[in-house]
Amino acid sequence: MSNIDIDSESLSDNGISHDATPHVSEPEDIPQQSSRNYKSVVHDYFTLNNTYNRYDCKYCNKNYKIAKDGSTSSLWKHIKTKHNDIYSEISQLTSALNKLEISEPLIFTQESFRNDLVYWIISDDQPFTIVQNLLFQKMIIRLNTEVKIPSADTIHNDIIKIFKDEKEFIKKTLRKDHTQERKLFKVLKEFELLPKILGISTNNASNMNKMFSKFESICEYEGFEFIAKNQRVHYLAYIINLAVQNILKTLKKDFTEINKFQVTKPRICHDFIT
Repeated sequence: MSNIDIDSESLSDNGISHDATPHVSEPEDIPQQSSRNYKSVVHDYFTLNNTYNRYDCKYCNKNYKIAKDGSTSSLWKHIKTKHNDIYSEISQLTSALNKLEISEPLIFTQESFRNDLVYWIISDDQPFTIVQNLLFQKMIIRLNTEVKIPSADTIHNDIIKIFKDEKEFIKKTLRKDHTQERKLFKVLKEFELLPKILGISTNNASNMNKMFSKFESICEYEGFEFIAKNQRVHYLAYIINLAVQNILKTLKKDFTEINKFQVTKPRICHDFIT
């Protein structure tokens, strides 16, 4: 192998290679081992009960029979529906691991090593200065004596570039989103009203809950503070109108029932002459 010395200026303006473009998969698609001794990551959240041949959830009293075909779909469904916070953590971890997914043969190049090193630091939340640790350097050099370990400043610059690239990708994706929350945000931003929002009045339709949740996320991403639970104002007149309509319907129904059973007054006849 050639002895290639690369620092923060040695790569082209493109910086990090795009060979490591993340391919996000569902958590259940990522095994912990790629061998016959396959073990899904979901098993870490259950205890194997050999006596009853079942998996016991570590977070509640639910248990599931071990599938004969080794399927973990029922376990994943339980975690996703009953312990969604845990499922979200698994998804985030999986997303980070997917960034390291290898689609080409493991051939060493200085560029690929730098890619892998950067994504490992990101996914494992390591400090930039890990590359300055002498034991770390010794371990890497033992694996490949020709490797050139990037400086902490180089790692920092690479991560900042990855962040900016991901940010631009998300921004482009959001620009293509013409949903109601995006339209609302666009109008408010165009008229410079976002920083001045005290509250937004709406009815109680269920789709409004979803809309405000997304609108809050968009505002947060764009750097504007909007807290839906505090700044969404339920339209009082609309609520009163619905209540009055229900009352009138009830009264109308009751009045109709009364008319049906109303007793006709007896007629007075003057057939007799006194």
